[in-house]
Amino acid sequence: SAVFLAGVDSDRASVAVRPGRYRVFATRGIEYSLEKAEIGVGAGEAVDLAITLPRRVVETPGYIAADLHVHSGPSMDNAFAPVERVRTFVAEHGEVMVAAEHETVFDFGPLIASLGVGDRMVAVTGHEMTSEVPHPRVPHTIGHANFFPITARPHEYRAGVPANEGRRMREVLAEVRTLHPEAVAQLNHPRHSLRLSGEVDDDYREHIHNHAYFDHMGPAAHPYDPERPLTTFPNSTLLEADPVTGIRDLDLDAMEIMNGAHEAAPEHVAATRRDWVSLLRQGIRLTGTANSDSHDERQQVALPRNMVAVADDRIAAFDARAFAASIKAGRLYGTTGPLLEVALSGTA
Repeated sequence: SAVFLAGVDSDRASVAVRPGRYRVFATRGIEYSLEKAEIGVGAGEAVDLAITLPRRVVETPGYIAADLHVHSGPSMDNAFAPVERVRTFVAEHGEVMVAAEHETVFDFGPLIASLGVGDRMVAVTGHEMTSEVPHPRVPHTIGHANFFPITARPHEYRAGVPANEGRRMREVLAEVRTLHPEAVAQLNHPRHSLRLSGEVDDDYREHIHNHAYFDHMGPAAHPYDPERPLTTFPNSTLLEADPVTGIRDLDLDAMEIMNGAHEAAPEHVAATRRDWVSLLRQGIRLTGTANSDSHDERQQVALPRNMVAVADDRIAAFDARAFAASIKAGRLYGTTGPLLEVALSGTA
């Protein structure tokens, strides 16, 4: 089991366990050491845990640690308390948490302030478009996508998030960019597995996962083929411009390459990376991101994470607009642990 501590008065002071011997690990995210201790607990016995506090072992100047896909109770698929989500994020030394509740907007700011952890993390308000209803125009829906930062409109339906039923991705993108011009549009978990990547069998429709956009590409109702040019069917549907706005289904800013919530993570990453590289080779530049998609206490938040380049990496200096602009420009790298320092021709 896991206990998350934010270093505040409301943290748990004890935990009940069965009698036995235990190995306890203490961690604070990938920039800190992993400490451990062993204890024995007898029936009816209270034992104090003596363990070394994790120490920072690597500095990351100019970068801020961000998870761009985080859930809690306001989403319709879990009941994890938002205040506990804040506590877990602080415990993992995440610094920027993008709230991506399904089909609604939730502001974590008041909870962060009430816990007194505003000097350690900041939340960016966003939402996850969660397309669930098939329609003749989009037989397998249009998948999932995050939009952030956005401004909530609390007196409107679903706090003002755009409807997606029966619409193409390009229509939702156009509405978001009208309402929130600076928002990042991130395509989430766009591929379920390698099964539909490349040449597919005649029964491919039986294996499509609606939430994985590249499994069906919305109106195409056919998987993206990373071996074919974008200008050929079925891939060409991604390039069809809306006759009014000129926006295409592919005109996103970012694409989630790593998603921590998937059980088949290695194959999921391999399939998504294959699509991403295919797009890059054809001149489509989407920022590749890495997120936890965490929903409850069993899913680790802020891992994987994005190290986003910023002019000033102090929480007190955080600027949501500059943060979003950096993501759009591709000034980040996703990681499950390795922290990079790269120099090309003498330029870091």
